Amino acid sequence: MSGYAMIAEGLKMMAAGYEQLADVSPAVSAPATKPEKPEKTAKKVADTPMQEAKKETAEPKADVATVRAAMRQKIKDGKMEACQDVLRSFGVEKLTDVPEEKLAELLAKVEVL
Repeated sequence: MSGYAMIAEGLKMMAAGYEQLADVSPAVSAPATKPEKPEKTAKKVADTPMQEAKKETAEPKADVATVRAAMRQKIKDGKMEACQDVLRSFGVEKLTDVPEEKLAELLAKVEVL
């Protein structure tokens, strides 16, 4: 039996199996009505002025991608040496070697360049 004949035979067997399932399985009908949405019971409480102030003054979370993008822009502006000096001030040669907790400080220094 050739490869195509085997494939055709397999497809016939699958079709027969689906026909048997269709005959045995009960028909599933769509519900007549839409399901009800649960009512919202709790409303968001507005932040207090103190909480809003904390949000505004909170230091933005810096990640490697953010710092890399800032450094890339400074390098395009011709400040490659300055970027390397900032990295060396953290005792590293590569951005990925900077500890995660120091990334925000590094970003601040890069943005000042």
